[in-house]
Amino acid sequence: MDLPYWFRRKKVEETVPLEAYEKQIRKRPVEIIENADKNVEQIYVKFPGMNLIDVSQSNEENSTGVKKQLLKRLMEKYDIKKYSSLHTHMGDEPGSVYPSRKDISKFLLRENEQTMYIAQRNKETGKVEGYLCISKKRSFTGKPDSEKLDRDIDIYDIERGHNEFKSGLNLLAKKYNLKIKYLPEENFAISSFLDEGKFVDKDNLERKLKKIYPLIATLGFLCGLFFLSTNITGNAIANLTNKTTSFLGTGLLIIGLIVGFFWLRGRNR
Repeated sequence: MDLPYWFRRKKVEETVPLEAYEKQIRKRPVEIIENADKNVEQIYVKFPGMNLIDVSQSNEENSTGVKKQLLKRLMEKYDIKKYSSLHTHMGDEPGSVYPSRKDISKFLLRENEQTMYIAQRNKETGKVEGYLCISKKRSFTGKPDSEKLDRDIDIYDIERGHNEFKSGLNLLAKKYNLKIKYLPEENFAISSFLDEGKFVDKDNLERKLKKIYPLIATLGFLCGLFFLSTNITGNAIANLTNKTTSFLGTGLLIIGLIVGFFWLRGRNR
């Protein structure tokens, strides 16, 4: 009679020789990640002095779990109290580098998991484009109440739904005393364009910004002239005083001129 899948999986985990992890040639984390299947998510744990260890329970494109028995055995053998985890996300969607509801919830509830890294991989090439690092400070609030955590993550989900990825994560970081770091690979940067929530090629980011520079310069210049013209003609705008319209007009005109200057300088390079 065939054993149930969950039982077979547990038996396999229990018979994996742990010595195999000790004898591996030391490799950089990026090498291990990029040599893995780019079409599925992987989960790794990192212990001091050892390579990343793949503890992925299943190989699915957008989700996976942890081999709990293997992780438990490793921690017991090496007397590990705290560990770091790393899992991969594909960088083809907005918010790719940010944790899902499930990711952040499990991280906060796991008392032994000190740091969580999310590696964003290019969907076509499998190359790592950058990492998001979330770590628990010494002042970490401790394992949260599940109901309270659900409410807090609901707010995080709402922020994610409005593409406010960074501000949503910052709210959780402030509430639970977490430290956030963005670690882009060479020639990549975290997108500041409409808060896409992922690492992007610097050249592509610059091209996007160059497209909106002329629009900002033109709007700033025209709006500035409009507000300043009311002082000349004496026409009032709503309940704004001449002093207010003059201040707004001058500010917008300066912004338009500065952005226009940098745009023209960039074009002439």
